[in-house]
Amino acid sequence: MHDINKFIKNNLLQKSPVPCIFKTGDKVTFTNDYGVKFHDLTIIGFSMPTEEFLRGRFIYLNSDAYWFPHHADQLTI
Repeated sequence: MHDINKFIKNNLLQKSPVPCIFKTGDKVTFTNDYGVKFHDLTIIGFSMPTEEFLRGRFIYLNSDAYWFPHHADQLTI
């Protein structure tokens, strides 16, 4: 848990840098490219403007891969 807290503190914004319906703390379902759904995940933060951000991935979740950003269109509340 220490690593995720350090990652959040050092790398993420608490508010989305672009308009979207999501905010930190929202419970969401992530649907991957193959249609597999991962339920009851929490948004832990948003990207700072980086290369991944420019590709549309800017939302971070409390998953096993918390360091990997997701597209907003892959998430539902």
